[in-house]
Amino acid sequence: MNRRPIFFTGTGTDIGKTHVLCALLEVYRSVGGRARVLKPVLSGFDNSTALESDTARLIRANGGTMNAETLQKTTPWRFKAALSPDMAARREQRELALDPIASWCSDQCTSSRPTFVDGAGGIMSPLAQDGLNLDLLRELDAFPVVVAGNYL
Repeated sequence: MNRRPIFFTGTGTDIGKTHVLCALLEVYRSVGGRARVLKPVLSGFDNSTALESDTARLIRANGGTMNAETLQKTTPWRFKAALSPDMAARREQRELALDPIASWCSDQCTSSRPTFVDGAGGIMSPLAQDGLNLDLLRELDAFPVVVAGNYL
């Protein structure tokens, strides 16, 4: 039986959702918790700076070590251009559809530990050619955590 994941999203891009999730993971780990953390889609990824990426930050906050294996297990869809994932995929002439992303995420939600999913951009940002972060949240039947600026 799969657990419902906890989906971190924001009111926009660069709002601090990864920072908040990292803090939560560090606290959870400090009390003996063990989580599965996913950032299924990442734009603006460069192998030369992979250790500074959001994926690397999440892996470290969860007590892991960033390497090729943990990178692939955390973020299978990576794109070089710092654009919305649908546009970045198009630029690289790659397909990016919601169903494979949702299926992969769902497969990662084991009953033995909670799964945290870090979205790409804001809740209404395009995630794939056929869906938004909101659509992925719905597909996963995830518990949402919306990070907002102090202007809201």
